[in-house]
Amino acid sequence: MSELLIASRQLYGAEAASLGSLFTGLTFGTDQAKLAPEVSGRLAEFRRATHSELSFGDATEGPIDRIVVHPNADGESSTREPLCGGIYGLLKDSWGIGVREQNLRNTIWLNPSTHVRATFVNEDDQCLLVFAPYATPAQWIDRGASSVVPLSIIGQPAAKVAAMFKAQIDDDTMTWSGTGLGAGTEQTHFTATIVGGKVAMFTASTRSIEETRTALIDHLTAKFKAPKTEPTDEGTTRLTFGSRPQLTLVADDGDDLTLTVGKL
Repeated sequence: MSELLIASRQLYGAEAASLGSLFTGLTFGTDQAKLAPEVSGRLAEFRRATHSELSFGDATEGPIDRIVVHPNADGESSTREPLCGGIYGLLKDSWGIGVREQNLRNTIWLNPSTHVRATFVNEDDQCLLVFAPYATPAQWIDRGASSVVPLSIIGQPAAKVAAMFKAQIDDDTMTWSGTGLGAGTEQTHFTATIVGGKVAMFTASTRSIEETRTALIDHLTAKFKAPKTEPTDEGTTRLTFGSRPQLTLVADDGDDLTLTVGKL
């Protein structure tokens, strides 16, 4: 156990949500196939020595959009559970207590200088340490070209948008993923509706804690004026902002939120 805890110190740096020495030479956006041999070798040795899994996104190829560490993934739960608690203790000692999701199981740390967040998940007989870029509310949605939520794609040809985001088209639906929002645990997942070969509307769904959701609403209100509010059948509140394209935000009592851009 002590050897695994010592090895786990390679995972994180001194600053909150910073990468450790194991990931030196690795940056988000780098193609997985183009990692330097010394980096690939170091990662392979860590996997072997600690029986841990490392992954860099939904696919095993393409750009690195997050780093997921599953310590001692193939070990016995009797070993993994105390290891998980030990790693969490080390992270708290180095980074502070962080913030908790609504379910109180996921702990999140943000690094505002690098816009990287780290999430520690301890549930369902497993623990995961996840590093990923994040966007502030102003970066997540704006009228500029760098906005994570791409307002300008409404009315654009679906083929053009698919090429832009390497999106998957299935009949009249298109899906892709992007940077997550603030203190959360998910990427932003996009689903667009195609009508007549063009993007008619899309949703952007993600998870963020209440503080981030409040900051998002404040940002949207300042950018697009105060919204019209109304209850939904599910007991949540729908906020519709007077903008073009139309923006409608629904956030539940947990940490889920969905922004709809445009309308049919």
